[in-house]
Amino acid sequence: MTKSCLLLGTAGLLGEATLPEAHAWRALQRGFGLRAALSAASWDRRQLRAANAPEQRCRGLAQLAASWAAQRWCGPAEQVLEAVRQAARARRPRVWPLVRAAPWIGRGRAQVIVVNVLLPFAAAAGVAEAAVLFRRLPGEPPNRVVRYMAAQLGAPAVRFRGACQQQGLLHLFKLTCATRLCERCPAHQGGPSATSERCEASKPYMK
Repeated sequence: MTKSCLLLGTAGLLGEATLPEAHAWRALQRGFGLRAALSAASWDRRQLRAANAPEQRCRGLAQLAASWAAQRWCGPAEQVLEAVRQAARARRPRVWPLVRAAPWIGRGRAQVIVVNVLLPFAAAAGVAEAAVLFRRLPGEPPNRVVRYMAAQLGAPAVRFRGACQQQGLLHLFKLTCATRLCERCPAHQGGPSATSERCEASKPYMK
């Protein structure tokens, strides 16, 4: 409760807090002179799913912080590095349970965090197993960009399921479709100044 109210209050989301969370935040304000760092108007909620609302993510982060703090033997960074090492040795690698905080952070979102945050962190920290794990790790839930790129580049015998493959599709989209450099794209047809008819569907993603 203390961690969630601290995050909600500091983020200017007290209007979305439960009554116990609001009372806890007021107590912290009286005891420590805390103030909100952001206002409610700072948050852009356009095209935002309810599950991705900032107050929900704050509660998930608070629960995650509490679970990591309960491991007295080491801090969060050490836990991440050890989880990556262990997963690299497993037949079916899984790191997502480390960052799952039900009901706020489910398995799919936890896998997104693993692929985009934990593995790069482990690699930067010098964990050699991170690169091997990246090539073996299952992918995250596909988004519309991944589905679009897979449709452009895929074939009946080709599937983009792993984390490494999905990140490759996202990287390729950013370098080619998003910047309209069609001549660099493997899906391109025609001359350097032409745009493939297969890529016409990419226009909605370039806004």
